[in-house]
Amino acid sequence: MRDVDRTAARELRRKAYIDVVAHRSDGTSCSVIVTDLSGDGCQFRTDMQFDVGEFVELNHELLGSLSAEVRWACAGRVGLKFVRAI
Repeated sequence: MRDVDRTAARELRRKAYIDVVAHRSDGTSCSVIVTDLSGDGCQFRTDMQFDVGEFVELNHELLGSLSAEVRWACAGRVGLKFVRAI
């Protein structure tokens, strides 16, 4: 991605503190805290380990259900890209 594209994407991110439930493809789920949100994805904090490439579904009473792919995971933080932008 070009530097200009990265800058534009970062400007669209919003800090957040949203408690959501992450449902994993293996049927397990856990509560996570979304700390960064954009139209294309989000970052959340968790004690659980997530793998790059894993698909998850986030559920929240106001945001609804959001399907996403794990793009990166490090030290309790996980970055997701939404399957369909919001």
